[in-house]
Formats: sequence, C-alpha cells, structure tokens
Amino acid sequence: MPAALAGLVQTLRQGLSARAELGAGREELLEVAGPALGFIVPTAHGSARR
Repeated sequence: MPAALAGLVQTLRQGLSARAELGAGREELLEVAGPALGFIVPTAHGSARR
C-alpha cells in the first residue's frame, strides 16, 4: 500500500507540473489538487465519509 500511495502522489505531482507548464493557472490546478487530496487524506476538504 505505501508504494501505491507514493505512486499516486508522484503521478499527481507530475500531472500538475505538466498542466502548469502548458499554461494552467493556479485556480485550475487547485481544482484538480483539492479533490485529489481528498482521495489521499479522506478528511481533507470536507471529503470525510461517516
């Protein structure tokens, strides 16, 4: 599981970097990063399911 999580984080980082290089702005990147963080840390951004 730790290796899979590390792979997910690395993929997100690379994807966000590529989008930024192609001209994506801060708001667009945050729209992607917010939900992605919710998958990694379920309590982030109100994504906790009770």
